[in-house]
Amino acid sequence: MYITGNDCVLYSNTSIFLIKDKFEMELKKKWGENNIIIQEKNETDRTEFFYAKNDSMLKHHHNKGYAIDDNGESCILLIGNRFERLNADIIIPTQNNFYDPAYITDAYTSRLMLIDVWEYTLVLPSLITTDLYSKCIYDILVNLLSFNQPK
Repeated sequence: MYITGNDCVLYSNTSIFLIKDKFEMELKKKWGENNIIIQEKNETDRTEFFYAKNDSMLKHHHNKGYAIDDNGESCILLIGNRFERLNADIIIPTQNNFYDPAYITDAYTSRLMLIDVWEYTLVLPSLITTDLYSKCIYDILVNLLSFNQPK
């Protein structure tokens, strides 16, 4: 047995329920299918949505996990975990300002203290840096989270 799937983790103050329908619409556009398979699992402060394009993709997933099928696609798992509070130490990497080469900051640590935060885990078949399909699905989620801020 081999491990498949690559996790991409994002944080947002946008609820998964605000972007779910739009995410599914974008998948339907990408897959050209109106009847995608959606399996939903709800727990307290955690929701999972599993997506398959069709029965063939679902069968492939049962046999090979998140490995890419013959069409260069795979099932997708979107997990949303809600945190009432999130405190995290982070490292801000070295930053370069391409407009001003003299402006460079060294890496530094910082602390995030946020309330009502959603952690999104998107399970894709491959790294977003090496696979266009994975990158496209990742970009769909990033765009939805960027433009659907809570009111």
